[in-house]
Amino acid sequence: MLPLFYSDTATIEKPQDFRELFEAHTVGLSNQSRLFVFRQKLTGREAERWWNDTTITTFKTLKVRFHNPFLSRMTDEMRYQLFRRGLSNKRMFATLDASPVANIHEAYEWLMFKDMYRPVEEDDDFSNDESTKKKETEPTMLASVDALAQQLQLFMQQQQQ
Repeated sequence: MLPLFYSDTATIEKPQDFRELFEAHTVGLSNQSRLFVFRQKLTGREAERWWNDTTITTFKTLKVRFHNPFLSRMTDEMRYQLFRRGLSNKRMFATLDASPVANIHEAYEWLMFKDMYRPVEEDDDFSNDESTKKKETEPTMLASVDALAQQLQLFMQQQQQ
């Protein structure tokens, strides 16, 4: 059973894996049958556009042309994905997720435009020591406030008597 190839969400390894799997499973078929099955397994806007713009008559031509738009562009995508994984700032990462950016140069320009080129400290970047210190001081402060409230109530009761 051959899986579908989703060109819009394809990661770096998927086009090559799909091509190798397709080639191995359709060895005994004629050129026309192979091309027909290949066309049925392509999904996604980019793959549809690519298929409609090409005139492929043999499987050998298909192997070469499929490699060019999908496999040769993967090195740039891999660099961009590594760039995104290296972002430690959640705000920058969320901004790039919501943007139409596709490469490192565009991502840099987008972040400059959004005024995010300066490093910003996030609460998550610091260790949990500060948050545990705050949690430890809260009960002692509450206890002292409760003691003060009790003293005030005793004083008020004594004044009324």
